[in-house]
Amino acid sequence: MTENAKGTEAANGEPSESMGGELMNGPANVSFRKVLGRIFGLLIVVAAAGAVLAVMREVQRNPRTDDAEVFANLIGIAPEVSGRIVVST
Repeated sequence: MTENAKGTEAANGEPSESMGGELMNGPANVSFRKVLGRIFGLLIVVAAAGAVLAVMREVQRNPRTDDAEVFANLIGIAPEVSGRIVVST
């Protein structure tokens, strides 16, 4: 067996098992990691889309009122007698 920068190789040049019991650089390991990376990436995209939909639904159900305006009919009230109101004690 020889040691190189990538890992251990057997005498026939094929990758051997590392200390963790996994192949260091075999084609199956690269393919598995590629599939696993794509699955994780897809899960992240699906989770982000779900979060966006949940926020949009919550905003539709309970809108924020920071910029709300209230419209109402105004009715003018005038006193029968003009002048200042003074309370005597």
